[in-house]
Amino acid sequence: MSEVQFTEESFHTSTKKKPSRGLTALLIRAGFAKDERQAGMLMLVVAAICIVAAIAFIALSTGGPGPLSPEERRQLEESTRPR
Repeated sequence: MSEVQFTEESFHTSTKKKPSRGLTALLIRAGFAKDERQAGMLMLVVAAICIVAAIAFIALSTGGPGPLSPEERRQLEESTRPR
């Protein structure tokens, strides 16, 4: 029987990552994150905090100052009455 030899070509895939861009790169350069994954998580946390703060602001600011007292109503009517 004849001997068959196989030669394997090794294929090297590029392990270089594409460079980070935008806010992700800024967070990594500033030291807030070590890699893109951490930068993404940090941005998610900041977005969640902003959403919660916006909801709290809206919820707390929907209540008005309440009804006017009779004295305040009289002053308002006097100040808006044509002369």
